[in-house]
Amino acid sequence: MSIEEVRSMPVSKRPQSYWWDTTEGRDLIKKTYAPANCTDLQFQLFVDLCKDFNLDPKKKEVHLELRNVKDKGIVPIFIIHRDGYLSIAKRHPDYLGLNGDCVYSNDTFKVVTAKGETIVEHSYSNANRGTLVGAWAIARRKGCDDMYKFSFFESYKKANNSNTNYSTYPDEMILKVAHSYVLRLQFEIFGFDSEETVDSYTQPVQQVQKKDPPKKIVKPKQEETIALEMLSEPKADLIEKPKTVITIDAAPVKEVPKLEPEYKKVGDQYVKITKEDPKNEPVPEPPSPKKDTPESLKEDFFKAMENGYTGNFNEFKKSKLNK
Repeated sequence: MSIEEVRSMPVSKRPQSYWWDTTEGRDLIKKTYAPANCTDLQFQLFVDLCKDFNLDPKKKEVHLELRNVKDKGIVPIFIIHRDGYLSIAKRHPDYLGLNGDCVYSNDTFKVVTAKGETIVEHSYSNANRGTLVGAWAIARRKGCDDMYKFSFFESYKKANNSNTNYSTYPDEMILKVAHSYVLRLQFEIFGFDSEETVDSYTQPVQQVQKKDPPKKIVKPKQEETIALEMLSEPKADLIEKPKTVITIDAAPVKEVPKLEPEYKKVGDQYVKITKEDPKNEPVPEPPSPKKDTPESLKEDFFKAMENGYTGNFNEFKKSKLNK
């Protein structure tokens, strides 16, 4: 089967040889299921153990952790779960079965062992079973004595106080403890740690996650802001369009011509001084020809730009003054 054919298959259908014997498959397993600071040598050891016992981390049968161990520092810990032990046991030709259940304070519970065989008498009603006491399990193998275990809930809860699952799913967790114990011993599955015992002698290593640097906010220059406000363009368009700076040179200020001697300014009006009008009655301001001022030139310039004019302000001013 070619690598292209394997890639076209669903992830759950791809053969184990793809995950362990190809660089692409191994890289996917390491990126998804191994700690971020795991070395290549540590990951290779994890791969070898998975291949030897035919375990699949994608099915949560086994996983790799880096833990602090007293007098040893940070070491790789290979943790096999109950489903991993059960997977190995079921492939054994001498596997005869696995039994177990949770025991509560109001249950009727009795164990009888004779000649290598363990008989458990356990009965209860679903109403008011009381508090959880623990769980029992028996693993049977052809040609071997029954492997029996009773696990007390309070003992494992204290040893795994950092694992919140013992508070959230107490019955499921303690039953997994009993199942894992009898399967590991009955079928001699060694080389791994169990999740219910690893916290008793190790401490987890904090994984440091890299954070993206904060994004810098670039503010527009003052002259760019003024120019954009003068053009009155929508702000959403200004973010995507290149910013244009328009520089406007102020026209020279001309001196206001002095009034003729016969006129006098009174408030906002002009008064004509004549011999025939001694009362100095207000008269309208004498008409004067329209002249281009700096403000009127700016207004004409912006109107011309709206109509498609592409020149700058100085060129526009010269054209107006030359007319």
